[in-house]
Amino acid sequence: MQGKPARSALGRRAAATTLFLFGVLLAHAATQTDIAGPAGSERFGGRVIALPNGNIVVTDPRYDAPGPVANVGAVYLYDGASGALISTMTGTTADDEVGNGGGTVLSNGVAPPLSLKIFSITRLADGSAVLQGSGAFSGVHTVRASADLSPASFAPIGSVTADAGGFWQYPDAGAIGLTKRFYRVTFP
Repeated sequence: MQGKPARSALGRRAAATTLFLFGVLLAHAATQTDIAGPAGSERFGGRVIALPNGNIVVTDPRYDAPGPVANVGAVYLYDGASGALISTMTGTTADDEVGNGGGTVLSNGVAPPLSLKIFSITRLADGSAVLQGSGAFSGVHTVRASADLSPASFAPIGSVTADAGGFWQYPDAGAIGLTKRFYRVTFP
């Protein structure tokens, strides 16, 4: 095994290459699951969130993508029983730091990954727009738009469900004919 052991039984401070998850997180008194951090990890286990369904969310906000692209960040969803990786969400540009900022376990078991983000807005030939971003794994997000940046002017224009990796894409036909449009995404 590489790296230093975790500093606490809850795995909050993990080695750069291995995260130790002990019985408290897995709801088994004598069970330990070791999860190796992927290449490029710098703060694997920066935050560990046990979901009500037994799965585990692990953040690495300083993860470097191949290239290297520094500090794009990553959030991993693991099967709590087997330790198998279910899905991964990473940032796309340097210093996105996906996974930085905590998270909350909701009653339905969905944990926001901690950084709702719009990665791109593309204007199509017909004048509509397509937004792409990240949010809560499999969560339903509200898309809001406004003609200016005053907080009170943002109104819901629709909703979008993120995939199991936390990514979503939203087409906005309401942008046709507008010279500017500002967006926000909220969850829940």
